[in-house]
Parts: sequence; structure tokens; C-alpha cells
Amino acid sequence: MSVVLKAGGNYIVYTGKAQLASDAFASIMSYLEGVVYYWNNVTGLYEAVTTTTTMVPYGCYWISVTQDCTWTYGPDATAPTSVQLYARWNYVPYLGPVQSVQDAFASIIAYLTVYHYFNNVTKAWEPTPTMVPRGVYAVNVSQNCVWVFAAPAFGGELVSALVWWEGKEGWSPIGETNDWPAETAISTAWTVKNTGSQTAFFKVKFMDLVSSAVLLSYGETATLYLYPTTPSPGTYNYTLSIIADTQVVKTYPIQVTTKSVPPFSEFAVASFSKV
Repeated sequence: MSVVLKAGGNYIVYTGKAQLASDAFASIMSYLEGVVYYWNNVTGLYEAVTTTTTMVPYGCYWISVTQDCTWTYGPDATAPTSVQLYARWNYVPYLGPVQSVQDAFASIIAYLTVYHYFNNVTKAWEPTPTMVPRGVYAVNVSQNCVWVFAAPAFGGELVSALVWWEGKEGWSPIGETNDWPAETAISTAWTVKNTGSQTAFFKVKFMDLVSSAVLLSYGETATLYLYPTTPSPGTYNYTLSIIADTQVVKTYPIQVTTKSVPPFSEFAVASFSKV
């Protein structure tokens, strides 16, 4: 798992597994500034982190760095489905899906007094109209209660799509409608993003082909490749499916019109120009 840290102070949810802080912070050790602190929500106190401290999965950490950097600390631990709150300020992770504040706090709405989200870009506590998965929230409640998160949700979206075939000058975007040569082996590249609240194996399906799978945490992207052969001349309606684990989370209609490629066509000229 990787997290982008901005120069200065960052309030971060550590989603990795229990390990020594020296191992967890190895990728950014040279950028750390001052002391790293862990918020112990049971005692309501900050605790200084040393190299021999064991990291707490899904704990909230105050980390100051000298410059923008990417913190990489290994695979995610299994996320809890709830968090204990106490009748005071609590600094806790939000581990539900993207949703409205009212829906996210439904299980404790009777006790909720005030909430704020820490924005690591502005370095300020802010209210948010929609919840930010894996963000640090300051939550004040009137009595002890358990904040239950919504069930982990799968989600994904297409960031970009490109196509290429032999003789073509560079890659071109794939749109809702496309003109491609008939009976031609093509290469397609699909960049997908995990927008859900759960880490999952992502793959894509197009023209009856399924890509290899890649493990993505929330917010991560990856490019997946498929190598179909276009059909005989005609117009075809296909669907690109983004799959998280075994669930189709997003579909995109893609129409392809294939045409024969006569000698000295546009495609053939492009091929000759590369010789």
C-alpha cells in the first residue's frame, strides 16, 4: 500500500499490518521530521513512536515530512467494520464507502455532536459533504457508543483506454464509437482505478477476453491489457466490464465499426511510413 504525504504535517490512517515502525517507515525515513505520534483512542492520548514501536493497523498517526513523498509500507491488514467511540473527542479512521455524512453516521447520529475531517493538503480540519474513505476524522459524541461502518463496498472506474495495431502511428483513445480495421490483431490498454472502500483484485473484460488481475487498494490505479482480433467488416456493440474480485462494478458501452483494409489504404500507408 502507498500513501502520498505532503510536506509538513499529515494525519494518516495506517492500513498496513502490525510491524516494527523501523520497517513500516523505511521508505520515508530520510524525510521524517520530528517525532511521529500515534493517537491512542482508548486513553485519549498521543504516544511517541520509536523504531521499536509496533504499528497499529488502522491507527491514526501524525507524521511530519520535509517534502512531498510516497510512503510505502506493504499490504493492507483486514479493515475493522466498527470503531469504539468515547464521550469526548475521538480521532478515528473512517472505513466505510464514499457516501453522505448522514448515511455514514447513521449508527451514532443520536450521539453525534460535531465532526471534522483532516485535509492533508490544506493542513486543516474541515467539514465534508461526503465522507472520505480512510480519512482521519475528529468525532465528538455525547456518550460512549460504537460507530458501525457500512459494509465494505466495491467500486471502480475507467481512467483511460487506448488502442494500437501494427502499422498504426502511435496509440489512440478508445471512445464510445470507434473505427478499426477488420480482422486485425489489436492491442488495448485499460487504466482502471479502485474507487471502492475495499482492496480487491481488478480485471477487465472486453470482446469476450478477460485480462489478468491486479490487487488495488482504494485510490490506486493499474493498466490492464487485452489483445483481441477484430471481426469481419460491420458494426458491433461491445461492453467493457470492470471487475473487482468476482463482482462487475462498472460497465461502459463501446461501439466498433470494422472496415476492410484495401491495399494502399490509410492503414497501409501508415505501415509503409514506418519502414
